[in-house]
Amino acid sequence: MEPDMFGGPGAPPIPALIDGSHAGGELTFTKFPEGGGQTHTIDYVGTISGDGNVIAGRWIIYGVWEGAFRMQRRVVSADKAVERETTV
Repeated sequence: MEPDMFGGPGAPPIPALIDGSHAGGELTFTKFPEGGGQTHTIDYVGTISGDGNVIAGRWIIYGVWEGAFRMQRRVVSADKAVERETTV
């Protein structure tokens, strides 16, 4: 899910399907938006950090836009992690 940046105030978020893979410290995936009037796919290629907590790279909508992306896991305290595992 992501915000609909072009849909105006109150527009519902846009769901998407993702298909991809990772190997040798590289992650590649394609996002297929399902709504918000979006008909394009978005390809991502990124490098996974050694600790697995950050992925950084490039995204591209072919012939239209491209840019950098960075995804980072939220840091959770050890107590919260144990609490979460206990409730699952």
